[in-house]
Amino acid sequence: MMRHMRAAALGAALLIGSTVSVDAQGGPPGGGMRRAPDEMALLAKTLEGVSGITDAQAWSLAALETGYKPKFITASTAMRDAIVAARQAGGPPDMAVMMKMRGQMDDMWKEELAAARAILTSAQHPKFDENVKGITAADSVRDAQMRERMGGRPPE
Repeated sequence: MMRHMRAAALGAALLIGSTVSVDAQGGPPGGGMRRAPDEMALLAKTLEGVSGITDAQAWSLAALETGYKPKFITASTAMRDAIVAARQAGGPPDMAVMMKMRGQMDDMWKEELAAARAILTSAQHPKFDENVKGITAADSVRDAQMRERMGGRPPE
């Protein structure tokens, strides 16, 4: 029982710290991201309902998040800087460059998910995989909505 309480406390502390960081960082201009960079590093949604997470797993997952969070922030900052530079120059950002940067962030997220999945047991994989599938589906919906707001243009 104590082990589960410690794991829950650790998870809550990570979520609170990350939420404060997201608020402090702000998002990219225009709000075109599927998920904020800090949110991409967070594994909380992928772990919802995954039972039997041990203290060792919780610590490993927290360390994984801690390692990926600055990578996502750096990538997001580079994307935001490219958008701002294009706007200051009087034009739109190069969508090919934006899509490449976004693809790199997606690849990084998949890498993080694979590492997180490797920490889990085979009994924990089905719920984790279901959660990832739900997040990916929600991302697809947001992508479609964004394309619709942009006049139905597919990504360049």
